[in-house]
Amino acid sequence: MSEEFFSKVRIDIEEQKRALSTFATRTDVSQNDKAILLKAEYYLLRLSRVLYVNKIDSALFRIRESQNAFPELRSKTKNLLLKNHYEKIIRLLIKIQSELASLTK
Repeated sequence: MSEEFFSKVRIDIEEQKRALSTFATRTDVSQNDKAILLKAEYYLLRLSRVLYVNKIDSALFRIRESQNAFPELRSKTKNLLLKNHYEKIIRLLIKIQSELASLTK
């Protein structure tokens, strides 16, 4: 179960990273929002790295780290589409955390 779960989550995170990259290159965003996009991609990259080694404890730490970061990134951005995308990522992080927590029980 956990290998299948990690594989699915890695795909979800990669899709989010691709979406942010695409948004950054195809949308005219402010310099402020570009810096925020880079931070968002950074947090997703850190999370995806621990998911590749299937370490639940490390993944839970990175999930909490990202859950703290994304609401702040969301509040700093001025672009409505980007705000909505960050909300989608926040919901995904909550789902992943819940499933990871159930694997540790």
